[in-house]
Amino acid sequence: AAIDVKYGDFSCDKMASKNSSLTLGYGNANITEVNELIADLKYSNMTLGTANDLNLTTKYSNFKLNKVKNLKVDSGYDNYKIEEVSSAIIETKYTPVKIGKVDQSLDITNKYGSIQIGNIDRKVNALSFSLGYTDLKINIPSDVSYEFDITAKYGSIILPKNITTNIRNREKSGSTTYVKGTAGSGTPTLKLDATNSYSDINITAK
Repeated sequence: AAIDVKYGDFSCDKMASKNSSLTLGYGNANITEVNELIADLKYSNMTLGTANDLNLTTKYSNFKLNKVKNLKVDSGYDNYKIEEVSSAIIETKYTPVKIGKVDQSLDITNKYGSIQIGNIDRKVNALSFSLGYTDLKINIPSDVSYEFDITAKYGSIILPKNITTNIRNREKSGSTTYVKGTAGSGTPTLKLDATNSYSDINITAK
């Protein structure tokens, strides 16, 4: 199904087909359940319950996504609140992104925004961040052991103090700090790669 709405709203309980598409401008979308959806939104709001595959191209819009299995986002000047996502690739600018929980993997590129991640499942194996002017706050539970490879230019790298961290390499060159090592007491099951400029990277372990 292909839906095109401008200056109006779209509401649907269930979109079961594999190739649904939605184009929305200056409106509100409220979807309870969707299988596969490709959506293009501008100056709009979306509230979504659950999705298997969600591909979003968006500008100047607001999103409340409850649970998404596979998420791909190309975004600018938006606001994203995601309760739970399994795997996500997010490329955005001028956009705050808040994620409650990640279940498998996450790759975010963001400039002039902010990233907050509340929880990481033990099954997550890869986290990747390429950021500029974007503060990153991420909580990796204390029972998850991981490798980290972090570079910050004109910014701070804050590692958790309540778990064991083993710094294998730390370099500082001018305004750039590079830190590589492991965190946690077990064999690492997760690789965290992060680069940031003009902003901070803050990792907690709750």
